[in-house]
Amino acid sequence: MKLIKQIDIVSLLFWSILSLNFIENINSSPILPSFSCLDSIEGPVIYPNDTLFQSLIIDQNIRVNYTPSVLVYAVDNKDVQKAVKCAVELKRDIVPRSGGHSYEKYGLGGRDNVIVLDLTFINGITIDSNSKTAKIGAGNRLGEVYNQLNQAGFLMPAGLCPSVGIGGHVLGGGFGYYSRKYGLACDNIISMEMVDANGNILQVDSTLNPDLFFALRGAGG
Repeated sequence: MKLIKQIDIVSLLFWSILSLNFIENINSSPILPSFSCLDSIEGPVIYPNDTLFQSLIIDQNIRVNYTPSVLVYAVDNKDVQKAVKCAVELKRDIVPRSGGHSYEKYGLGGRDNVIVLDLTFINGITIDSNSKTAKIGAGNRLGEVYNQLNQAGFLMPAGLCPSVGIGGHVLGGGFGYYSRKYGLACDNIISMEMVDANGNILQVDSTLNPDLFFALRGAGG
């Protein structure tokens, strides 16, 4: 993405980095046998009979709601890999949730019994003023991104709502106040790190996996 420092353009490197935040006071339930492949996940794994489960799947739109099989809170890309491989092994659908801001509950898969891979804790932000790039974890919310960029004297063209997760936002375009001059958020991504459907970590940019890079930035649509 591109950030703006007065007149200067700053490119954004979309990045997943280890979060130092943790969920506390979660009463874990015994691991269900069918989900034993999630045992090695470093982040919290929350099942429907955990005390916090309902509060983690209810948001601003209570018109529709779905019940996932399990919530997996990844803390790094290795956790993402493990969760994806587990879903493949179990032949279950898996959906990533960055901010969960979809009013139709696509952050919960848009249906029941999916594995929800929550990226909340992949929320590192590193700003390099010299190269004019920022590395931003997919679990960040726009408000926190803007706050940290502002402290460093930068901004980026993206949306207006501070609670939107950046992961889904930039893949969906990212229109905001500065878009007429600097384009959409997706126009300013220079690189991404992703996990594919087989659980492989891929570097994606204009030279590495260029077709994926084109698709992830909206495929020109």
